[in-house]
Amino acid sequence: MSRRSPRQPGRPKIHRSYTVQEVTDLLGVHKNTVRNWLRNGLASLNERRPILILGRELAGYLAKRQKNRKRPCGLGQIYCLRCRRPHRPVSGTARYEPSDAGAGRVRGACPSCAATMYRRISDTGLERERTHFDLPLPSAQEHIAERQQSLVTCDFRRE
Repeated sequence: MSRRSPRQPGRPKIHRSYTVQEVTDLLGVHKNTVRNWLRNGLASLNERRPILILGRELAGYLAKRQKNRKRPCGLGQIYCLRCRRPHRPVSGTARYEPSDAGAGRVRGACPSCAATMYRRISDTGLERERTHFDLPLPSAQEHIAERQQSLVTCDFRRE
């Protein structure tokens, strides 16, 4: 039987009870983190030692905690990783960069911290969000045969 490393957290089994140390091993968190969770609403079986936590309670607490941390983006918003909140990009900084068939990304500057924000978006989503982002129309990339200058890595010479 292989044991999980702390870097690869597992999921609690709902029909099992865990000690604080078992929760730390299972989720890869510090024991003080689990104790803080107990103070902030994670239910335990009783107040005696060892403190036992039902797997069902732990799974519910983690799901509720994750749901409360989500910050969904509205129309015309991009999530800033530095601020940890969705923002509308600074006016005039939003650009669409096509990446693969049917999708691309919108890039813009955060109004709070000036960090670059990115949002992946499909072509159908682009049509819906274009007015909210104030995006310029993406221009088609020129074909390699239509270039006026040769590429740096090109061995061919124009005659």
